[in-house]
Amino acid sequence: MYLYNRSKHCSVKFIDDVFLIQSILLDDFHEMIMEIVIDPEDHIIRDIDFTMRRTPYDYCKGVQIKAKEMKGIKVGPGISGLAKQKLGEASGCYHLLDLFMEGIKVYKQGTARWRFKNNDTEGIKATRKALKDTCYYYSKNHDDTFLPKNGGQQ
Repeated sequence: MYLYNRSKHCSVKFIDDVFLIQSILLDDFHEMIMEIVIDPEDHIIRDIDFTMRRTPYDYCKGVQIKAKEMKGIKVGPGISGLAKQKLGEASGCYHLLDLFMEGIKVYKQGTARWRFKNNDTEGIKATRKALKDTCYYYSKNHDDTFLPKNGGQQ
């Protein structure tokens, strides 16, 4: 017997020279959608929108506007702490913060895939450096010169 059900879906698209990241949360009480537009040149968040279509309490929707506080922020070191401060904690929403961070994770993965597909050797090296020691595959046990073939697909 299921007591509670939750699904999250995230995607990254490259449209009109920017990355469009979409994060969706759907569970028994929530339906939320976040869209983030990031410039690939400087990694600045150019636009962000967060919509709460369904919430357990009407006043929850009051935090939707907080997402706009991340507009103009560069995706890079320190973004997790800044996001927690601006989007989470007592004046924010756990789900808002969660969907934002999921979006940032898939942005990083999507840009890596984009670099592989475009044979951006320098970008791939930067990606490998950024991923170093985040998991076994990217640990110090592997050669830094490896470049995946076929856009990183097996």
